[in-house]
Amino acid sequence: MTISERVSLCSGMIQCCYPVHYWEYDESLSLVSSETGGNFAFDVLDVYGFQEFIREQIEKSFLYPMILEDEYGLFYICSLEFVGAAFRACRLIGPSFSGRTSRLILRHKLDEHQLSVQIRKELTESFESLPIIPSSVLIQYAIMLHYAVTGERITMDLVQTFSQNRKDRQQSEFDKITREHRGVYATEKAFLQMIREGNPDYAMALNRSRSLSSGVRADVGDPLRADKNNSLVLLTLVSRAAMEGGLDSSTAYTMNDDYAARIEHADTAGELTRLSKEMMDDYVRRVRHYREATGISPAIQEACSYIGSHIREKIRTADLAERAGYAEYYFTGKFRKEVGKSVRDYILEKKLSVARDLLRTTAMSVEEVSDYLSFGSRSRFYTVYRDRFGISPSKEKQGRNPQKS
Repeated sequence: MTISERVSLCSGMIQCCYPVHYWEYDESLSLVSSETGGNFAFDVLDVYGFQEFIREQIEKSFLYPMILEDEYGLFYICSLEFVGAAFRACRLIGPSFSGRTSRLILRHKLDEHQLSVQIRKELTESFESLPIIPSSVLIQYAIMLHYAVTGERITMDLVQTFSQNRKDRQQSEFDKITREHRGVYATEKAFLQMIREGNPDYAMALNRSRSLSSGVRADVGDPLRADKNNSLVLLTLVSRAAMEGGLDSSTAYTMNDDYAARIEHADTAGELTRLSKEMMDDYVRRVRHYREATGISPAIQEACSYIGSHIREKIRTADLAERAGYAEYYFTGKFRKEVGKSVRDYILEKKLSVARDLLRTTAMSVEEVSDYLSFGSRSRFYTVYRDRFGISPSKEKQGRNPQKS
């Protein structure tokens, strides 16, 4: 799927629960597409004066999602897309209120203008139809949008806020909620780590996360559709964590497709619950079997998991050794003995595997894939890719079959 397709899917999943709209802007912040209607079929960045702020974030190469609040107390989630150092696109989803008090802000703002009774009535009715999305849920949606754009999982503390009403405040409502709900993401992080390790006690961390989370309101939209969307998100996260834990990518993708189809065909919430449990047990069992069969020590398994979850970055052997608590020379020897290849070759193999998937399944260009995975130089990317797969990245992109497996 392309980034736009993933974002469209993310927006659609949110719209299953709340009636929000979607805007997409190009590198010059010109509106290129939108999924809006009624009173919101306009350029949000321009009308509400967000352009200057967004340009400031682009200049800073700000990489994390934002929640924007306009002067009327309406909230939008925003994500900036970069390819390397180049800004590519800006995407917004909204608007919504965060609570009943947000509508009071709107009424006060309307009082500041000399409006006729009829116009005031029409504006009030229009805004009253907008959804109220709890702040904690809005932050979760911002994280989902960021994942759709970048493929990167982040925690709540990285979501930034900007308010036209509270520019001088050092602490916003969202900042407070972020701190209050860090426990949710700490337990979710622990849950995914257990999946990577093939730990059958993963259910304890998952239940802890659910007990802390406020979740999504069940009385909005189609409850079964919302449950299916949540199950699909969980499936994606678990599948990725299992691959980072060592599960073969082809096996993980096949399982993902199978469970996704079964989720879509589920008829009840109870069936979805049983299916999600079966899915997680299946992934954990396979990861555990892989780890036990390979005879790799926990320290090296952890290093492999770290490489998988940080594959976009430039990973240094010295840093891996330090994380494992070993001297670098000892770590490199231990890694080669247990894994059967050097740290450098293992990292390169993983990067090339991800590169091939991106070339085959996304709209990213060869140059974008090279930059995305930090190959250092495009000439090196071409060379190592051809050496590994027997075909150049450009020909792979054109759809030709590789000569090597």
